[in-house]
Amino acid sequence: MYWKVPESAMPLLALILVAIVSAQDPRYEVFQPELVSAVVGESIILPCSFSYPQEIEPIWKVRVYWRINNFHGSYIFKDTNDFVHPDYAERLSLHGLPTREKTASLRIEDLRESDSNRYFCRVVLTMNDEVTEEIQCIHGTELRVSDSARKPGYQVFQPELLSAVAGESVILPCYFTYPQEIRSIRNLNVSWRINHFNGDFIYNYSEKFTHQNYKGRISLAGYPWGDKTASIRIRDLRKNDGNRYYCRLQLMKNDGAIEEVQSVNGTELRVTDSAQKPGYQVFQPELVSAAVGESVILPCSFTYPQEIEPVWDVRVSWRINAFLGDYIYKFIPSFTHQNYRRRISLSGFPWGNKTASIRINDLRKSDSNRYYCRIKLMKNDGATEEVQSVNGTELRVTDKQINNPVTFSPRTAVAPTVDKENRKRNPNPDVEEEGKTETVNPGGDYGNIANY
Repeated sequence: MYWKVPESAMPLLALILVAIVSAQDPRYEVFQPELVSAVVGESIILPCSFSYPQEIEPIWKVRVYWRINNFHGSYIFKDTNDFVHPDYAERLSLHGLPTREKTASLRIEDLRESDSNRYFCRVVLTMNDEVTEEIQCIHGTELRVSDSARKPGYQVFQPELLSAVAGESVILPCYFTYPQEIRSIRNLNVSWRINHFNGDFIYNYSEKFTHQNYKGRISLAGYPWGDKTASIRIRDLRKNDGNRYYCRLQLMKNDGAIEEVQSVNGTELRVTDSAQKPGYQVFQPELVSAAVGESVILPCSFTYPQEIEPVWDVRVSWRINAFLGDYIYKFIPSFTHQNYRRRISLSGFPWGNKTASIRINDLRKSDSNRYYCRIKLMKNDGATEEVQSVNGTELRVTDKQINNPVTFSPRTAVAPTVDKENRKRNPNPDVEEEGKTETVNPGGDYGNIANY
C-alpha cells in the first residue's frame, strides 16, 4: 500500500503522509539537487527526476507541479492547465519528458534576484485503472540568484541514495553547471566511475567505452550539450550493481582549455532482489519540533514481506533515550510510563495502513528526547517478528511558540530484524553494518547491541 496526499488535507497531516510515502516504498522517489546557483538575467534549469516501481506500468498520465518557499508553499507552475504564477509570467516552462524519461525539470528564464528561494517538484502518476500516486521531494532545491559580479562556478549534482530492484532499470541522475562567461563548449564528455572518488571507470561516452560488467546495459540518459544533464540508465539490474557511482564531466572551452569536474559524494545505488519488495522496515523522521503545552505526533510506519500475510496481530511499543531504553508505551498489554500518564496515545492503525504513530499531549520541556518505535508481528503459524527503528526520532520541545508548531525532517530508518531462531536478518544483505551485532533474549528484547 502507498500513501496518497490529498490537496485538501490539513498541513500537518499532509506533511506526515508525504514523509511516509517517500519512506514507505523507496522505489517511489523524487530527486532534486540541494543547491543551484545562477546569475541575474540568465536562464536556469531546476533538475527534477523521479522513479516508481516497474509493476505499476503502464502509466497513463504524468502531471508535474512546482511549489515555492516551503513544502506546502504556493504553486508557481502546473502543467495540467498551463498555470504559471504571475511573478513568473512568460518565464517558466517544463524541461523534460515526464512519461518517457521520468524527468520533470523546470526552466526559469530571465532570472531575478527575487527568484532566490526553495523550489519543490511534485509529480502525480495516473495509471490505466485511474488510480493515482502523488509524490513530492521533501527538501526541494535552493536556488541562489546573484548579480553578475558573483558568478557561480562549476557544480555537479547527484542524489545521495537510489533504491531499485534486481531485473529492473534505473536512471542515475546527474546535473551540472558552469560559469556564465563560458558561452559555448567546444567539446563535452561524460564519464562515470564506481566504488569511490578515484574508482574504476565504467562508462565513457566519447570513447564509447563500457566496462565489461555493464556491457549492453548502460547508456546515456541525458542531453549534456543542451540541458546540462549527464544521467545514465542501467538496465537489467543485478544485485552486485549495488555500489557508489560518480559522475564526471570534461569540458573543452573555446580557448582550448580543459575543465574537469566530478561529484564529490556520488550516488549510492542499492539493489534488492524481488523478494524484498519491501522487506522488514520501520520508518521514522529524524527530527520533530514542537512547543511546550502543545500536542505532537511522532510518526512511525512499517513494512513487511507480502508472503507472511495474513498477520494475525500487531503489537506496538515505544522506547525512549536509547535503542535499549526504557519503555514508555505499550499498546497491548496496555502500559504507559508514569511520566506520560494520560498524555500518550496510539495515533495510527497498525493492522490496516501499517502506521504505529503516537500522540503526546500537553508537552513538557522534559519530553525532549529520542523516541524509538518497535513493532511485534504475530503470524498465523505462531511465529513472531520484532523490528525496531535503529535511529529513532529526536523530539525537541521549545519554550517559545514557533511559527510552524510541528516540523520534521524525514529519514528512512532500516530496522534490524530477528527471526524465531534469534538470528539477525539484514534488510539490505549486500550492505555491511560494521560493529553492529544483535541477539534476542527469551523475553523478546534486544541484547548485546554494539555501537547504536
